[in-house]
Amino acid sequence: MRECGRPVPAELVRRLGLLDEFIAFQTTPAGDLLQIGESYAGRASAIDSPGTGPLRYVATQGAQGVPPKERARVYGAGYVMGRSGWGREGRPFADEMSYTARFGPARYAHGQNDHMALTFHALGRDILVPSGNIGYSDTTWRRWLASPEAHNTLVVRGVPFRENAATALVAHELRRGADTFRFSDTAFAGTTRSRSVLAASDPDAVAVLDEVRSAAPRPVEQLWHLPAAFTAVPDESGAIATAGPVRVYFLRLPLPGTTSGPTRIVRGSLTPRQGWIAPSARTRLPAPVVSFTARGGTPPARMLTLIAPVRGEARPSVRTRVLDDGTLRVEAAFSGHHLTFEAAPDGTLHRLP
Repeated sequence: MRECGRPVPAELVRRLGLLDEFIAFQTTPAGDLLQIGESYAGRASAIDSPGTGPLRYVATQGAQGVPPKERARVYGAGYVMGRSGWGREGRPFADEMSYTARFGPARYAHGQNDHMALTFHALGRDILVPSGNIGYSDTTWRRWLASPEAHNTLVVRGVPFRENAATALVAHELRRGADTFRFSDTAFAGTTRSRSVLAASDPDAVAVLDEVRSAAPRPVEQLWHLPAAFTAVPDESGAIATAGPVRVYFLRLPLPGTTSGPTRIVRGSLTPRQGWIAPSARTRLPAPVVSFTARGGTPPARMLTLIAPVRGEARPSVRTRVLDDGTLRVEAAFSGHHLTFEAAPDGTLHRLP
């Protein structure tokens, strides 16, 4: 507009600045643009005109530009986005942790059915990733990549999924070292599902408490999608995924009055489709998915999972204790730090000092 000699409205300038910051929040510390919705893999450094603000800051990994004023943010259209920091408080930019979470109104246009889905980046690697976008010529794969089964979310089997269902952000608290938030919806017919998340730093980890209530017993599946570079295997406490020197422990933590179903690892399955990501048009890659299962109704299905990435072979140390009111206290140690948090009967997650 300026090059054409036209005046630029102040409101347009303001909104462009907000967009600049939004893109910065959905860029990982490695400089990758997350494939949220129907988008392709990309690098922030490839953006032609990053300006002088947050977009240039993430494109140069903190060397130039200005970071966002906040460390974490909630967007009313349906995103929670945060990170351990912007590389300015004693921790290098590339070593920061970041996460995103999805809620909000029903899918529209290029969105996907990814409500309650998470992404997670830590130790310089993507840990939990979205499904991606294969393009528009293959409608069958496009439909699957947009489905809940292709995202890091909670699926209820045997009942219809309602694309027009909204997901509410019931509560949230963004504080350094422990961002917490909770979602709820009725996207699967006849059920109410809720997800509480604790995104922690020092140590970098994600704790997720899922619950499904329904009148009739229903199989429930919690899905965790990893990049193609990882391999994954089940173990006695959940699953372990490995890529180079990084190991990611998916730890199923026992909740009072609940029973766990089997753990499955799926990679590159065609019948049914599972274990794929699509980084670009007409490209799909087999990638591991960790699946935790349970069966719920009355009482509800409840699953508590701790996702703990570490370098090397040192396994996280985890102790649990049930308090008098039914709260589960978890004490974990890994990566040279301690993480103590509580999972209350009402679904609240809270990190303790």
